[in-house]
Amino acid sequence: MPAPTQTRRRFVNLAQKGLLLSVLFTAACAWWAPAVQAQTSGSFDAELHRTRDAENGPRIQLQLGLGGRDQWGFSTDVANLTGLDPENRSDPVVFKLDREAGVLTFEGEWDGRRWISGDWAFAGSQTYLDTMNDLGYRRINEEEHLAATVFDISTDFVRGLNDRGYERVRWDDLTALRIHGASLAYIDAMADALGETLDIDDFVSMRIHGVTPELAKTFEEAGFRRLDAGDLLSARIHGVTPEFVDELNELGFRRLRMDDLMSLRIHGADLDFIKDMFEVGYPDISIDELVSCRIHGVTASFAERMQDRRGTVSVDDLVSMKIHGNY
Repeated sequence: MPAPTQTRRRFVNLAQKGLLLSVLFTAACAWWAPAVQAQTSGSFDAELHRTRDAENGPRIQLQLGLGGRDQWGFSTDVANLTGLDPENRSDPVVFKLDREAGVLTFEGEWDGRRWISGDWAFAGSQTYLDTMNDLGYRRINEEEHLAATVFDISTDFVRGLNDRGYERVRWDDLTALRIHGASLAYIDAMADALGETLDIDDFVSMRIHGVTPELAKTFEEAGFRRLDAGDLLSARIHGVTPEFVDELNELGFRRLRMDDLMSLRIHGADLDFIKDMFEVGYPDISIDELVSCRIHGVTASFAERMQDRRGTVSVDDLVSMKIHGNY
């Protein structure tokens, strides 16, 4: 196949929104003429990473170069590649990432025990493009075709989304779902756990922040029976855990609301702070009072000093002293 003619390059940012966290996927991709199917190629560097995941084994980080400073980075399990044996250091090393959308072929040489450098080539599948066209995706360009191969945006995955009512999902959202591991099984499990219809953004954000069906179940067992996706996301972002709820229960705080837990975490009213306030004479302090103390800088040591000077001092008085500086 004759080498394609490079006409221009561009950087593409494929990003998916999270509540407080955005995960940026940046691709530098060459455009080739005349056909979408034209084979794309360049240089690559790869680094092997040993993991403790006995099931999936080692991972590999790949940087695809497209000339100049343009690069596209991604990682995958070595198990997803054919022909790469991390224990075999003989050169040349040839391996492939073979997906429904196309095939990425790598050929290079070892540089030490972890690094491989060489050249890569991409050959897209016309059958994949034709099937995706039938599913409503009629203008898949080369960078999207390459992304479909890397992240395995399969026609079965798209059909599965259609079957669940998510039709004609934006390409960037399809990519984000696959990047963050929001599989059809995960989508089903979260929808079942929460008992509500969720948006694509919800699934991506929940995967980014580590929201799982098991987490939803554990909160339900702790007494939170009407949490939605936003509640679970906020809990994960601010470090509210079922264990934190149990520890507060042991300190005497019952019938807690998620908003109360968020406020405690946001303002740093941790268990040590609560216990310290108990020890200096405030065993009945409320959640609102704890939060107010943290906001205005009332500490257990400050409370002790004010008690030494004035005798019995209420939490409201302590907060007022800090606000007005009359101590």
